[in-house]
Amino acid sequence: MENKSLKSLLAQLAQKSESLFQRRWLRITALVLSILIAIGQIGNYVNPTVPADKPKLWQVFFTVIVCAAIVIEIFRVRAKTNTDLGPKRKVSDEEKLLIRDVKTSQKNLKTVLKTNGATLTKLEGELKIWNSSQGKAVLTAGGVKVFQRWIQTPQGSGSIIGVVASAEDNTSINKRLTATRMLTLGIFSLAAPKKKGGGHAYVVIEGPSVSGVATFQGTKGQDAGPKAFKLAAIINNTARSAVDLGARQPAEVSRLKTEITKIKGAPEIQAATQNLESKIALLPEDLRTRYASM
Repeated sequence: MENKSLKSLLAQLAQKSESLFQRRWLRITALVLSILIAIGQIGNYVNPTVPADKPKLWQVFFTVIVCAAIVIEIFRVRAKTNTDLGPKRKVSDEEKLLIRDVKTSQKNLKTVLKTNGATLTKLEGELKIWNSSQGKAVLTAGGVKVFQRWIQTPQGSGSIIGVVASAEDNTSINKRLTATRMLTLGIFSLAAPKKKGGGHAYVVIEGPSVSGVATFQGTKGQDAGPKAFKLAAIINNTARSAVDLGARQPAEVSRLKTEITKIKGAPEIQAATQNLESKIALLPEDLRTRYASM
């Protein structure tokens, strides 16, 4: 029973290996990598770059054996593939034209597959963003993360719709403080000026579902004010844009789903595949077998 199981396992491995190494470019890549890995391991054993990292002899032996087995398997699959395709013969001028058409169709199919794959990935990414409550990330600064439809502050997170942001310095922020806002925000221990540095700047964020503050620390050579004004402007602009984005969301989600479904159906892929099959069908039987496997 154990021998039968082992033979079955080896047969399955051989079948998968043949399937894996059918492509010529894959055989070449695996061959080059195997040789480079074996040479690199032997070289590191003979003359290690870092003596402490010198591999053990059994590791070198094991690596060389595995790489040699891969190389032998590559040549075995190559020989078997060439045998299955039959002996090569002289190709007529007419057959060369047919082969050229087949290669052109193969190239067109690869291009269509690549283009559709990239487009599908892009559309699925856009759909994920439109379906999320946050939307695309806009800016991160002062401990605050701004998204198209959401804002995260050190004191809480919520929809950015209706949010108003204002830049403040140590003096103005102390004047604006009230007991209610202190209880709501709970962060104005941060408003106390520090002895060192170029002062602080703040962005006070107030909205229907979130309140918070972003803090910027200046340096001796640079004031923190411009950073605070920039963040406040971006928050206010994003909050206004979020209303329009919210209204557009259902239509955009529907449009993206339709386009994704259309691409997954891929009529152009089917057309390119059928075109390739029709070109291969025009070849003589021996050439047809050869190019159908490529």
